[in-house]
Amino acid sequence: MKINYYYLILFISCNIFSQNPISLDLASGEALCSPGSCTNVYASYTQVKETSSYQVQSIPFNPPFAYTGGTRVVNPSITDDYWSQLINLPFNFCFYGNFYNQIMIGTNGVIHFPDGSQNPSGQCPWENGGVIPSVATPVKNAIYAVYQDTNMNTPPLTNPNLQNVNYLIFGVYPNRALVINFSEQPLFHCNSTIGLQTSQVVLYETSNKIDVFVKNRSACTTWNGGKGLLGIQNSAGTLALTPPGRNTGAWTAVNEGWSFRPDGSSTSTIEWSVNGVSVPSALNQNVFNVCPSDGDEIQAKVTYDNCMGSQIILSKSIVLNYDQELVNLGQPVDLLACSANYEPVVFDLTQNNSVILNGIDPNNAEIKYFTSSDDAASNINPILNPQNFSSSGQIIYVLVESYISGCYSQKQFELVVNPRPQAPLGDALQSFIGGQTLADIEVIGTNIQWYGSANGNDILPIATLLVDGTTYYASQTNAFNCESRLALPQRLAVTVQQSLSNDAFDLNGFKAYPNPVKDIFRISYVKEISSVAVYNLLGQEILNTKVNALSSDINLTSLSRGAYLVKVTVDGLTNTIKVIKE
Repeated sequence: MKINYYYLILFISCNIFSQNPISLDLASGEALCSPGSCTNVYASYTQVKETSSYQVQSIPFNPPFAYTGGTRVVNPSITDDYWSQLINLPFNFCFYGNFYNQIMIGTNGVIHFPDGSQNPSGQCPWENGGVIPSVATPVKNAIYAVYQDTNMNTPPLTNPNLQNVNYLIFGVYPNRALVINFSEQPLFHCNSTIGLQTSQVVLYETSNKIDVFVKNRSACTTWNGGKGLLGIQNSAGTLALTPPGRNTGAWTAVNEGWSFRPDGSSTSTIEWSVNGVSVPSALNQNVFNVCPSDGDEIQAKVTYDNCMGSQIILSKSIVLNYDQELVNLGQPVDLLACSANYEPVVFDLTQNNSVILNGIDPNNAEIKYFTSSDDAASNINPILNPQNFSSSGQIIYVLVESYISGCYSQKQFELVVNPRPQAPLGDALQSFIGGQTLADIEVIGTNIQWYGSANGNDILPIATLLVDGTTYYASQTNAFNCESRLALPQRLAVTVQQSLSNDAFDLNGFKAYPNPVKDIFRISYVKEISSVAVYNLLGQEILNTKVNALSSDINLTSLSRGAYLVKVTVDGLTNTIKVIKE
């Protein structure tokens, strides 16, 4: 059996680069194959943490933007080592627990979050101050990428359109990014003799992540010891983070990437609702188990609390529909059979196929039958010949799979084996008077049915006139609708003889009372009674007494409650009476 899973994956529509999509994605698990089915809805969303601390990790060198084309940082009054003016950000950016909507870019490879310590459009210190964290660092509250003494004079700049510091903004809310490029910068004193320095910094909205891509960094050891610094530091100079080997020094690098990611407490909360009604029990669960009605809308909402006390909210919804292929399956009916002594009976389980499919094209579905629920659930050990299955009664488990949808459904029904009764009781030879019918034959049983043969299906109406010397065959049917005609012995055979003389057993002169009886059962007849015998309904003789008188009292006190047959014999003729013992 194929089990297919359908995934409804919806993505937030953000025109954003792969490095930092603040997104919420929803996916449903197993297809909903029938009413009452349950499934999981999975939420995958960007985790955002507070900027009270950071972690740094190496990332592939894959700058998401070009190094040129942005707004150039220029200062007509200073030709080297200068700060940009205050640059307004279109989004608030959190850094070491504070938020900022402006930055300053220094031409010596440093980005400063204004805290009053540096002058916009002023002189940018070229000496990085050594290992961080340090209160002595000349520029704190900053990103260093790479902080070193570059030379922005012309010369040594030979192509200012390519060799410059620039910035640009990409993306849409809440996934915008500020990109700062330090493109092909000569180093002071060494100028371009040891290579041009290029790096890119990306600041991401909402996540507050900082990525630094260093295309090339060389150390001019003949000036300032070739020192260069890559990292971040807070305003007090007490907290800082650098990649290994990048906390100042005369290091070199080609095509490396580093990501500084906030690592404080989580700022995100996820909430779930069904058709607009909140489900508080599912708060902050990434997996929401739901048993929906057809067409229910499931919504997830992620709220980010950022450092400036405001919130960013993403929400996404999916609508869950049942797979209609197996929704309208029919409920199989129990299969009934009759058996003497509950012996096994052969069933055709496939009688339920059309009931189960309920109009589904049989070519589009597969039905298998199992003797255990676990086997059906695991699709193992199916019944190999369901058209010829022998059982004395049990539950059958059904697994139905749609070839169209891949959905499957389980049903069950019962094989019921009921007891077959023995043939009804009565005398094998009975007399009748002309004009009497089958209704006049003395037979003890329930729902008597007469036949014209021992094994045939030649049913006779109860009003059939009796014919002298003919044998008639009677069956009985019990409360389970099981008929004795298929049991052994199959039917009671009664041969009738017509009485032709006045000395025959005249029923009009026969009396038997009381009925029901508690103790003494009295019988009398116009002729001498030869004997009286009492039988239970199994045909076993319980009492037999000689009478040879016109009347007799039969003591039934010792008998248990129930039905009995009292057989009275007169001149070789018999009359059988059904008596109820109280």
